[in-house]
Amino acid sequence: PDSQSAQTWHVARVGPGSPAAFAMRLSVLTLSGRELASLDAADAWTKSDICPLIPELEGPVLRASRFWYNGVELTDSTTLQALGIEDGACLQVVVDKSAIELVVTGSSDHTARIWHVQSGECIRTLAGHGERVMSAVFSPDGTRVLTASFDATAKLWCAASGDCICTMQGHDAWVYTARFSPDATLLVTAGDDGTAKVWSAEAGACLRTLQGHEVAVCFAVFSPDGAMVLTTSLDGTAKLWNPSTGECLCTLCKHDSFVCSAVFSGDGALVLTASWDHTAKLWNADSGDCLSTLEGHGEHEVRCVAFSPDGTLALTTADDRIAKLWSVESGECARTLRGHGNAVYTAAFSPDGALVLTGSDDRTAKLWCTNTGACLHTLREGHDDEVTAAVYSPDGSQVLTASAAGIAKLWDTRSGKGLRVFRGHSGAIASASFSSDGARVLTASSDGTARIWCVRSGQCFRKLGAESCDALLSAAFSPDGTRVVTATLQGRACIWDCELGERLRTLVGHEAPVTTAVFSPDGAKVLTASEDGSAKLWDTASGTSAASLDGHDAALTCAAFSPEGPRLLARAAAALGCGVK
Repeated sequence: PDSQSAQTWHVARVGPGSPAAFAMRLSVLTLSGRELASLDAADAWTKSDICPLIPELEGPVLRASRFWYNGVELTDSTTLQALGIEDGACLQVVVDKSAIELVVTGSSDHTARIWHVQSGECIRTLAGHGERVMSAVFSPDGTRVLTASFDATAKLWCAASGDCICTMQGHDAWVYTARFSPDATLLVTAGDDGTAKVWSAEAGACLRTLQGHEVAVCFAVFSPDGAMVLTTSLDGTAKLWNPSTGECLCTLCKHDSFVCSAVFSGDGALVLTASWDHTAKLWNADSGDCLSTLEGHGEHEVRCVAFSPDGTLALTTADDRIAKLWSVESGECARTLRGHGNAVYTAAFSPDGALVLTGSDDRTAKLWCTNTGACLHTLREGHDDEVTAAVYSPDGSQVLTASAAGIAKLWDTRSGKGLRVFRGHSGAIASASFSSDGARVLTASSDGTARIWCVRSGQCFRKLGAESCDALLSAAFSPDGTRVVTATLQGRACIWDCELGERLRTLVGHEAPVTTAVFSPDGAKVLTASEDGSAKLWDTASGTSAASLDGHDAALTCAAFSPEGPRLLARAAAALGCGVK
């Protein structure tokens, strides 16, 4: 590679056969369109003939590389001719990061290190900063690493060799974070000098300085389409910028205190947030305008919010022992659900919106009629401690509750009768959920394990992890039900194979307990929230952090993807500047 980016390698005569045997010239491109090699090839060539000709693909990266042409994979047993590849064609190389399992870490020892997850071996040390490294991320294609340091610089590194490609100098104080644009052509840094800067990833030159915050800029990130930059600052504001012009597009407002819950409406047009400032707020997801403030829980912290499936009602719960239903259109309270004896921590609508389920610190869960506000059933049998979770089955016919006593229970929503008791945890159950087909139940416990249960038999199908002091705070199925992600008290998240019970990936990067971990709708990403005040997006295949969503002033208790996936989530959060970002 040259000093800025990987060089395109032109190969005139390599591989089997004589020059006369070369029937075509083809290009090898990354997913982002960057050309890795341009080479002469023979019809009979296979993957094994091409791999050695691309110097950038070496070691574990080489073994994990897969080549595709028009949706068909070139393997060691298929030839270029068999795939119909002709002169001038382009092969696309995809690095299966799950086969590499690399993570990058930054340290107060002034270095960043690249690690092989499975072996725990440090395979590369990136040395060159003069102060602690505060941020380290892989490029989207995994070939480069970007670091930010308290030495007031950011550095771009070749992941394969560990060589420093270029150094970004321009900040007058600490650099907290540095991030790639989605196409990896631009970089953005956030500094203690109150500015963010946009850089050319090719030349390392500063293209734009984003000035407007009054004090330190703690975080900066590109929007998924690269058209905007979002910054957050210790001045209590977030700002949206045009990275091409440096223009501040808007300054984003927020609650007066910690935002502890946020959800999208079903169509993604609205966002509902809950805050410890005793209110919930309805927002327009496109404009970021606050449409109404839902006040009615007195001086009590609002804990949980939800939209009805048709988007006409909003549901809030609080420490005042009640839940409230609100008209989304008017912002007026439509019904108050009274009956719990202690704080109401969780609530959800049934899939058809006819029922509301609440869970409380009074050790019960309750089913309510949405239309009348009447309590239909109190689900108390079998729970000898506070109810920590309450969720509907996908078809709405059953309810699953869990308690601090380490027991989960299945209920019939029509009769309110208990159907099944799931026993086995030795500690409090922090979360409980159904698989998408409703056939399995997943629980996470302070005993350090997650358990998968068969709904029909009530038997434990798989135990994930060993009982330990590293308590689990949440667990969630992947959309296809083949994996589980768990969040731990020790600041880690782990991805597991449901069938084998084996840990596939450990996501390390938070500095405090991870309170929530969930898969994106397509299963390609994991979103985590932590008491360190940040949320992080992770690539499930590689286990690397794709983005760190900083800016909260207190612990994050939850995080969620919008139904359309991370694109809409990031856009709406950027517009709001609060809740999940």
